[in-house]
Amino acid sequence: SGITHIVYVDPQRYGELATQLELHHAPEAATFFRHMVNNERHHADALKRRRQALFGDAPRMVSAAMVPAIEAPDHEAVRALMTLHQALRLAMASERRAHAFYAQALEAVAGESIGELFADLLDEEQHHITMVQKELDKLPPEDTTDPDDGVDPPVGL
Repeated sequence: SGITHIVYVDPQRYGELATQLELHHAPEAATFFRHMVNNERHHADALKRRRQALFGDAPRMVSAAMVPAIEAPDHEAVRALMTLHQALRLAMASERRAHAFYAQALEAVAGESIGELFADLLDEEQHHITMVQKELDKLPPEDTTDPDDGVDPPVGL
């Protein structure tokens, strides 16, 4: 079964994103994604235990390379000086994508125990969405000033 691979890549991808944000001088956003790394590790560990209980030592039929990054944030969306607002919106998009994936998968799975697993994953993603929304709600209004506003064009152009 490839079930453990569905979530297993997430902690690594969130960690890579946090590192990228640190390099782009966005420490608040990086801190949030470091928190998400820990959250996703717990999620992945629980999934591994669940797979073991369901399938024992049965060989895996799906590799991590065969499963798309379900809720991994888009690295292309990260930019220098990314704000916490922007990072949280990126996380929200990732969590919503994962929620939609698990909702669709739940409709397609066979067997009660697998259905329960995907229902739990769906609930977990809803919890993540709620968590990210709570973080967004804590923030002061976002500064919508464009950093390029007021910049004079180069002389001689």
